[in-house]
Amino acid sequence: MKRSHFLTAAVVACLLVAGPILSGVWAQTRTAGAPARYTPRPAPGSIALVDIGKVFKQHARFNQAMAAMKAKVQQAESQLQKDMEALKQWVEEMKKFKKGSTEYNEWERRITERRSEINVQMQLTRKEFLQEEARIYHQIYREIEYHVGQWAAQNGVSIVLRFNSDQPDASNPEDVLQFINKPVVWHSPAVDITNQIINTLNARSGGAYQRADRRPAVPYPPQRR
Repeated sequence: MKRSHFLTAAVVACLLVAGPILSGVWAQTRTAGAPARYTPRPAPGSIALVDIGKVFKQHARFNQAMAAMKAKVQQAESQLQKDMEALKQWVEEMKKFKKGSTEYNEWERRITERRSEINVQMQLTRKEFLQEEARIYHQIYREIEYHVGQWAAQNGVSIVLRFNSDQPDASNPEDVLQFINKPVVWHSPAVDITNQIINTLNARSGGAYQRADRRPAVPYPPQRR
């Protein structure tokens, strides 16, 4: 998954790789007087697939939360730009005085202190955004995990594996190599439950995104240790 701001790439890579991996099966049926054919039919012990990347992309509250966070990042970048412009003005003021003079040294001290303050604030702001982004991904993934588990229990599915439904760019060697190395070589469309999970999540979203440190909209199971 790709993100439109500078914070997203590392977190997405960690959290999307960490989930369950997905696959699928066909149940074979035969009708009297007819040739053998394969019909999709959920059965106890069967396997289902879910495209976690696609679920994130089409999860309404996830997109809402990331858009809100992007706006905050842009606001912080704008403020940083203003601070840097003000610092440049200080540098210009310092140049009005002779190097080594009392006035010059005082301006140099103030500029050094202000530059240090800006750098510290930038690091703290970046850390805060990374932590908030991680909280968003963590809660949304737990929602996905919960609803996948609910669907599996209701449909007698023993395991749900992760897969990637994206088609490769034939002109991109990396895309082609990843496509060739994907764990799921073939699957029945009937075992791909991605759209069902997306519909369930969006139907039960309950409105605005809730931070992970607030009460969730659905009764999620306790955190695994």
